Amino acid sequence: MLDVACGSGIWGIAVAEADAAARITGQDFPGVLETTKRYYEKHGVAARCDFLSGDLRTVDLGSARYDLALLGNIVHSEGEAASRALFHRIFRALRPGGRIVILDMIPNDARSGPPFAVMFALNMLVNTSAGDTYTFAEYRAWLGEAGFASVEAIDIGSHSPMILGVKSGV
Repeated sequence: MLDVACGSGIWGIAVAEADAAARITGQDFPGVLETTKRYYEKHGVAARCDFLSGDLRTVDLGSARYDLALLGNIVHSEGEAASRALFHRIFRALRPGGRIVILDMIPNDARSGPPFAVMFALNMLVNTSAGDTYTFAEYRAWLGEAGFASVEAIDIGSHSPMILGVKSGV
């Protein structure tokens, strides 16, 4: 699994704890990865974790290396153009049948709710140069452009659904 802009490593830790065979690659800036490493160690999963240091916009993610790529609460800060480019790079980094999972603040297609996602969009407007929240329709279109064969929104009992994209198995 590739955990993009992994921060503390919480998403990778959850996957590693749920699947004893999982191998995690945490990607983030060098200084952040020092903290990530401490959390991996604290949770006893460090032996199954690797690190990919660099800026998520430019770091080489490789080709056909991962079965799963996770973007946990990062797309909203990147802006549309950078996010779309990242989806293309992640598509290349996934093996056939690989999946991308996006967890973020996702408003409904009318951008009228849920309240947390709409208020978070306002926060992005005020505090970033390009950040925003994106609708499922936008994610579906952008992931489709990147090559993902199927894209669905899955209710996970949170303020926003999880977005799942699957790369064709051929």
